[in-house]
Amino acid sequence: MKQTISIVTTLFILVSLNAFAQIKREEAVSNFVQGNLSYKEGNFKRAIEKYESIIDQWKASGPLYYNLANTYYREGDLAKALLNYERAKRLIPRDSDVNFNHRYFLSKANLFKGEIGESLLTKMIKRHINFYSVHEMLRIITLLTFLVGLVNLLGLYWRWPQALVRSVLACFIFLLCIFVGGFWLKTVHERHHAIVLKKAGAKFEPREESITHYQLKEGDKVKILREEDSWVKIQRSDGKLGWLVKEVIEE
Repeated sequence: MKQTISIVTTLFILVSLNAFAQIKREEAVSNFVQGNLSYKEGNFKRAIEKYESIIDQWKASGPLYYNLANTYYREGDLAKALLNYERAKRLIPRDSDVNFNHRYFLSKANLFKGEIGESLLTKMIKRHINFYSVHEMLRIITLLTFLVGLVNLLGLYWRWPQALVRSVLACFIFLLCIFVGGFWLKTVHERHHAIVLKKAGAKFEPREESITHYQLKEGDKVKILREEDSWVKIQRSDGKLGWLVKEVIEE
């Protein structure tokens, strides 16, 4: 009897969760449509509310971040626009519209460009890891791992020549190493990056009365190194360190 009650309860919970997820999905679609209509009508504040509600209550996606970025741009909030273009690029890195708008935005924005000169190898690695999203890399790694195992099994079953098996495995393992390394580099490279939401001075120490080390404009990209109370230690692209109040940046 107890087992029966347990099974029935579990089924009820699963059905309820599925129904709840369906309601959330329908609500998200409705908000997305309303957000698009508000954007076309020029009501950008309402469009932002609808798009943000989907992220808060359901989940984010590349197209959603792209629409949100365009809306913030039209609303005049350049920092939030860049923030969401960056988020969209991580999810749909090869989308032509996202890349075009992002490049156009960067060409018009007067942002800090103090990157250290990069070698050809570094540029090639960055191009490789930026071509794929994290989820795409994981799927490719899973597929290559499966193929390595499959070739091993088929080679044993069909008694393929060892030279052939080794050659095929070497190709797959080489690709696997490239994508595993790329995945690791991508997660490290993208971790804790943030956009400055409004003009602020990076301090030498995490306190208001500390001397300002350098100035940051809205839209500047920094990397968060650590947090301390209401402050974050950041690093600019030229390597300069500083402290900012948490509220002036968003990761």
